[in-house]
Amino acid sequence: MKKHTDSVNKRLFIGFSVKKQHVGYLADIQQELTSIINSQAVAVKPSNFHMTLCFLGQVFEHNIPQLISEYDGLLKPTFTIQLDTLDVWPKPRIMCITGEAPAELMAMANSAQDIATRLKLHSSVYPYRPHVTLFRKAKPATQEITPKLSPVIISPTQLNLYESTSTPAGVKYSIIHHWPLVT
Repeated sequence: MKKHTDSVNKRLFIGFSVKKQHVGYLADIQQELTSIINSQAVAVKPSNFHMTLCFLGQVFEHNIPQLISEYDGLLKPTFTIQLDTLDVWPKPRIMCITGEAPAELMAMANSAQDIATRLKLHSSVYPYRPHVTLFRKAKPATQEITPKLSPVIISPTQLNLYESTSTPAGVKYSIIHHWPLVT
């Protein structure tokens, strides 16, 4: 993608929404963890729960149509994933619920990252690990975190292009384009 200095940047990523039936459960997990997580940790708003496929970073607004066109060609199969493990990732400083990616999701994630790399967008240095972030600015716990955790089964029906916007009320994730997943 060509860069223009006279265009607006948007912070974008591609991912999957969390269905309303799971949002309440994930918020309950957050509430349970609040008393044992470090005091600087910031809970992700339930309205922002999602499972990222590929972080794209800063994208010039005039390049978004080309980006969408590139991702139109991405194979987008349906899949089901079980998120069942709490984890703290020290480098991005997040606490998340994670699980093992099924083959369809892993292939989609690899292809999505290949497209981002080809478009000279953000390139992750970490292998793909599906997760829903519960807290930002999290630090590894000094005590073991063992809340009762029932697996969250996610079966998305569409892939979304999100814009991350900073507002006075905090970060807001808005879907600006979506693609259906196919069986």
